[in-house]
Amino acid sequence: MFLVTALFVLSGNLFGVSNIENQVVANSKEISILDREGLAYGKCHLFNTKRKSLSFNGINSSFKFSVEGEDAGLEENELSFINKDNLINVHSQLTVANQLFQNVLMLEDPLSSQRYDKAKFINITIEYSDKIFGTAYDEVVTNNELGLSNCFIGMKISNKVNAIKNVTPAHELFHLYQNSAMMFKQSWLSEGTARWSESLIKEGTGEEEVLPETKEELLEVMDSSYGASKFWTRLFRLIDQNDTFTVPNDLDTITYSNNKSVLQDNRAYGTRFIKVLFDELNFESNHVSKLKGWDRYGWKEKDQKDPKLNPYIWRAVKRAVSKVLSEEQQSEELRKCMEIEL
Repeated sequence: MFLVTALFVLSGNLFGVSNIENQVVANSKEISILDREGLAYGKCHLFNTKRKSLSFNGINSSFKFSVEGEDAGLEENELSFINKDNLINVHSQLTVANQLFQNVLMLEDPLSSQRYDKAKFINITIEYSDKIFGTAYDEVVTNNELGLSNCFIGMKISNKVNAIKNVTPAHELFHLYQNSAMMFKQSWLSEGTARWSESLIKEGTGEEEVLPETKEELLEVMDSSYGASKFWTRLFRLIDQNDTFTVPNDLDTITYSNNKSVLQDNRAYGTRFIKVLFDELNFESNHVSKLKGWDRYGWKEKDQKDPKLNPYIWRAVKRAVSKVLSEEQQSEELRKCMEIEL
């Protein structure tokens, strides 16, 4: 098993993050800076990983590829699982998604966020696998070769991910935006909204279903994962019926290697609300940190995913909705949902 790593650097615009517990710390040395409250928010973890740089003709210079791990001495001709066109396509999809998240959703660039103050770029690892998958990581790291002045955040996708056919790269990128803004990782929130974010690139606005009317129905949503995107899409639609957005920076001209446009349409619900929601989730995340006495960005993984924190998430959702729509402006369906107490 070996990994190919792409160091994805975009001037000024990047993305950020999911589970440091899956990695082994080889060196306890780390960088950290402190905010005014004395809470560490700029840690960079140093890992003793081997890395070999690779070069491919035709690959955008924003990428630097490498083999990482015990097999870092492999010859380039042994890396036949790498599809060079697909790497370019992944880059194109991430470029479009990154611009959409920042210039349409108005979300903060993870690399500009307080949590990822020490991160300089996004690291994209392509892993050889028979399965299609993606994973986002939520800590700032580096290795001995890069040094502590080149810390990064990253994601991993398998070599089976075909960017032309699916939006796994953009989905994982949205997780980085989530993780830079909040510590909550309850699946109905993290996977539900990440699945919703795919509608910005994919054709159509995504599936939806009637909002819960009772606590029991809401708890069913909170027990779900990717399927919760139907809840979020419906919520966003009832908040704002507008389903189109202005395409920034000629993004509709960016294509895949087969000349197919990366951006399939400019339709999605919730594009003007998601920033309000993220702001309230950020506020609630910080509130929970103080309430529990946890480091602002040092929650244990099990705590980040703990369903017992759902009432705090729900409080943030209700507060965000009330900021954009008064009770009188809300439809009966939305109002009944917002009246649910946890």
